[in-house]
Amino acid sequence: MRKAILLLSALSLCACADEADNLKPQPQEDPIENRQEEEDPWAEGITLSADSLMLGGRVDTQGVEIAQRGWWINSVEVEGEVTLTTEAERQAMSLGEAYRNVFDWVTVSTEPDAIIVSVTANPSSDAPRTFHIEVQGGDKTKVITGTQEPLRVGDWGDQVFLSRNVLFFPADGGHETVTTGTSRWWLGNISIDENWYRPSQQEANALEKGNLEATYEWLHVHITDDPATEGRTLELTVEPNNTGNPRTFDISIQAGDYFCHIDGTQPSQGTWEDVIGLSQREATFPREGGSATVTTATDLWTHRFTDIDGHTRQFNLKETEDFENGNVEKTFEWLHLRITDDPATGGRTLEMTADRNYTGSPRSFTIYLQAGNYFDCITGRQD
Repeated sequence: MRKAILLLSALSLCACADEADNLKPQPQEDPIENRQEEEDPWAEGITLSADSLMLGGRVDTQGVEIAQRGWWINSVEVEGEVTLTTEAERQAMSLGEAYRNVFDWVTVSTEPDAIIVSVTANPSSDAPRTFHIEVQGGDKTKVITGTQEPLRVGDWGDQVFLSRNVLFFPADGGHETVTTGTSRWWLGNISIDENWYRPSQQEANALEKGNLEATYEWLHVHITDDPATEGRTLELTVEPNNTGNPRTFDISIQAGDYFCHIDGTQPSQGTWEDVIGLSQREATFPREGGSATVTTATDLWTHRFTDIDGHTRQFNLKETEDFENGNVEKTFEWLHLRITDDPATGGRTLEMTADRNYTGSPRSFTIYLQAGNYFDCITGRQD
C-alpha cells in the first residue's frame, strides 16, 4: 500500500514538473533569421508572348503580352532613329498607367499587361520597314523587333486611278469625296481603328449594280457609278469624334492583280472646350507652291505630329525645345513650317510654305495640335 502511494506521488510530481515546463516562456524564433527573401519577379527575365512582330504592308495592329507587372519602355527605334522615353513616362508605365506616342509610322501604346503597336501603310511595294522597342523590368531588359512587309500592289499596273488616297477629317465630323477612273474594281477589307470588316454579299451586289450605301461604326460610305466618266464616286462621311483619341480607317480596293487603298484620319475633340483658337483649319496651295499663315489665340498647346501624305513626322528633342522657347523651324519633306510666339496676343503664329509640286499628283498634310484633352488640326492640300 505504501509503495502504491509513493508511486502515485512520484507520478504527480512528474506531471506538475511537465506542466511547469509548459508554463515557462518558450524560446522564440528570430523572425529576421527565418525571413525568406521576397521572390524577384524579374529573376528569370521579362516574359513576353512574342519578341518579334511581323505586320502587314497596310494599316495593321498587333500586341505583345507581358506576364509580369511593373515594367516600362526605355526606347523606341524606328529605322535607326532612337527616341528615349522620359523618366516620368517610365515611372507612370511601371505603375500600370497608359502610355501612347507616335514614332514616325509606328504608334506605340501600353496597357498594364501589354504593348500595342500600330503601323501606317508602307509606301514601298518592295522594301520592308523595321522598328525596335526596348522593355525593362527591374534590372532586366528585352527588345521587341518589328518588321512591316512591303505594301502589296500586285503585278498589274494601276487599274483604279484614285483621285486621292489620304483623307483627313475635322474632329467635329466631315465629308470627303474620292473618284476613280474606272468602275472595274471591288472592295476588300475595311478597317475601322483596330476592327476589320468584310463587305457582305449584299453590299458587293449593290456595288456591282452601281449604288452602295453602308455604315462601318462611325464611317458612312456611299459609292455610285458615274456614267459620264465610266468611273465611280466615293462619298465618305465621318461622325464627330469625342473619344479622346485619333481615329483611323482604311478602305482596301482591288482590281484583278492590282491593290490600292484609301487612308483616313480624324483627331479627337477631347472633352475640353476649344482652348487653342485656330484662325483657320484649312489651307490650299497652288502647284507652283505658296505660303499660308494660321494664328492661335493661346500658346497653351503642343505640336503632336504632322502627317505628310500619310507619313507621320515629329519634332526631335532640339526642335521641341525651340518650340517651347517660342521659335521653331522645321521642314517636313516639301512643307516648311515655322511656329513663333506672339507676345502681343499671347498666342502663336504658324507660317506654312509648300514647295513646287513636280509629282503630278495632289499632296496633302495635317498638323495635329493638342491642349490638355482638346485636340485640333490644320489640313492642307496642294494640287
